[in-house]
Amino acid sequence: MVRISIFHGERLRLNVEFCIDYLSLLRYGETTHLSHVVETFMKNERIEGVQIIIGIPSYMEADTIGFVTRQVDLGIRKYFPGMKAVIVNVDNMSPDDTRGAFLSTETVTPKKYISTPRGMLGKGNNLLNLFRYARSWMPDLRAAAVVDADLRSITPEWIKFLVEPILKGYDYALPRYSRHQFDGTITNHICYPLLYGLLGENIRQPIGGEFGFSPRLVVHWLEQKWQSTTRLYGIDIFMTLNAVAGKFKICEVGLGAKVHKASAPKLGPMFTQVVTTFFESILARKSDWIGMAVDRPGSKPLFGIKKLSPPQELSIDIRDLKDKLRSEFLARKKLLKKYLSPYIYLNMRNMIDQDHYD
Repeated sequence: MVRISIFHGERLRLNVEFCIDYLSLLRYGETTHLSHVVETFMKNERIEGVQIIIGIPSYMEADTIGFVTRQVDLGIRKYFPGMKAVIVNVDNMSPDDTRGAFLSTETVTPKKYISTPRGMLGKGNNLLNLFRYARSWMPDLRAAAVVDADLRSITPEWIKFLVEPILKGYDYALPRYSRHQFDGTITNHICYPLLYGLLGENIRQPIGGEFGFSPRLVVHWLEQKWQSTTRLYGIDIFMTLNAVAGKFKICEVGLGAKVHKASAPKLGPMFTQVVTTFFESILARKSDWIGMAVDRPGSKPLFGIKKLSPPQELSIDIRDLKDKLRSEFLARKKLLKKYLSPYIYLNMRNMIDQDHYD
């Protein structure tokens, strides 16, 4: 049985959308894709006419979400004191009681918890719930943003940097961080170069995790086709690609160093989900880039911190990385030789044979 608990005047639209989604999915035997609200709860006073929403997607982040929530609250109070705001934790019914850690954090800004049904995971499912919740506050809503629940470097200024450009007329504010050269593997080797080369978009962190966005972009995202991988870690690249394809007004915001939990344990499924979402989306829009001649892509307008700061310290075993590279190369040598030009293949093989570890 699906439980829906509504507290403090939750908008009727969420109930109607949930029922439509659920009945439709039951009809087609696709209840595994149901990602709407199973439980909501509002902490602090009742609010009306929400103008700013800050979302915190999470799964098993009870140890860090309290700090993030406090920084978000401080940022809202310091930089947007005259606006009505709410902090929303969109969760996957985390068994470590992320919900309790979030709701028990002392804040002045009202807090709301929204979760998918127990056992249904995926950052994309969480953000789908956030977007639907944001839509329920339109036309009052003026800006929204999301920040990861495992951040250790977030400051109140991050909220200012993410929200201010949206209030000034931008639709999408992407982060620019100082990152270790071995951090951001999927960004550095897949997302950034493909966006740059295929679409002529110089967006340095297209899947960064922290974004500001406008209400009209929320509506646009909800109108798009959501693949199964979009509901997982493919959500960030989905958001960026659709903002680009929809010709929305985009900027970047400098946030300094991003310090967070190690993402290495998630990289396997994350890689598959991000790449699948990217390739399926880009292939569906061939007319946008095939045969398109573009000038060297220019940088987006940059707000926030302009200077790079020292990146997060990471403990990297270079020899182990090189050994794994050689192993993967040997296992796929025939496939690589088939699809790469002789020049590229030869240079790759020579590089892998070298023993430089600088």
